[in-house]
Amino acid sequence: AGLEAQLRTVRGMLMEADSIEQIKRQTKDGVTPEEGQVVRNYCQSQVDKPIDEYWPRVIISYATGTRDKWHGYEHDLDGEGCGLGMKYCQLVVRQLERAGIQCFSGLHVAGGNNWRIYFEKLQQCDVMLAIMSPAFFESGPCFEEQVEARRHGLKVIPLLFQLEEDGSPPGSKGGQKWVEEYEGKQAQSEVARDTLASFRVHFNVDELKLNSEPAPPNTMLNSDLLGKLVKRVRRMLDGSDTGRRLPLSEAVERRASGGEQAHTTELANMAKQLQARTDELANMTKQCEESRARVALEGSVSAHQVELEEAHGEMAELEAKKEGELAAFEKQLAEM
Repeated sequence: AGLEAQLRTVRGMLMEADSIEQIKRQTKDGVTPEEGQVVRNYCQSQVDKPIDEYWPRVIISYATGTRDKWHGYEHDLDGEGCGLGMKYCQLVVRQLERAGIQCFSGLHVAGGNNWRIYFEKLQQCDVMLAIMSPAFFESGPCFEEQVEARRHGLKVIPLLFQLEEDGSPPGSKGGQKWVEEYEGKQAQSEVARDTLASFRVHFNVDELKLNSEPAPPNTMLNSDLLGKLVKRVRRMLDGSDTGRRLPLSEAVERRASGGEQAHTTELANMAKQLQARTDELANMTKQCEESRARVALEGSVSAHQVELEEAHGEMAELEAKKEGELAAFEKQLAEM
């Protein structure tokens, strides 16, 4: 990876660690209305064009999971319309954004937009990420989203983010709301039944084992797992995993739908990235030279021999990376 990508990765890892720590705090203290609005603002900022022109290939299904008196809690822990589910969703959106993968969720829809937009986007997606929590299995809309995902052939990745309060897997006690929704969908009972089975497969006569990633009692609140998720999604989108492959006609149509303007914009962005990386490498080379000059001025080369050797090594590595990045980008530009 290039230097710019490495720096972006470091910044992303720091933000990710901060987000996970924030989620741990909010598990006890709740999600305030202000914190919830920050999440909405972030997700909506990812939509870089009019909503009716925004067609990502990845969609997220989640349940907010507001903890308040209305939902059976002793007191209002979360703000109205807020909950841990939206924080889990934001964590995934941020991971995908770092990798340059656009996605869609209910949080991406600004106020005043019809919720049915979600299902319109779903029909055009290839991958669905299901944010699994106790609230997820008590949400009728979440069940409907899963049924529709299977109806349209999306590859679904169930992601376990939160266990029940007693430490058991979410949904393992029946998922009453899902069962009710299933029983009310007789006209599509086969798809609905497959949806239940995909999340809860028989372990033995009396128990159900949750089908998720990772397997309980582990959860996705782990940096390594989040990183692996992005790689898996990218493989699916590239068609190298077991995800749904686009028919040739559809693939051509999608490529053509962007038009020449999108192609030109992509080339311009690549040129900007190349220039930014070149500038960054030049800056670090300058820093190495300054470090070497500082060692010389101190008049104690022997005492700083290790530092000097490291500086030389860094310079050589940076030059190699620079040449590699330039060659890679030139090749990529030539192939466009």
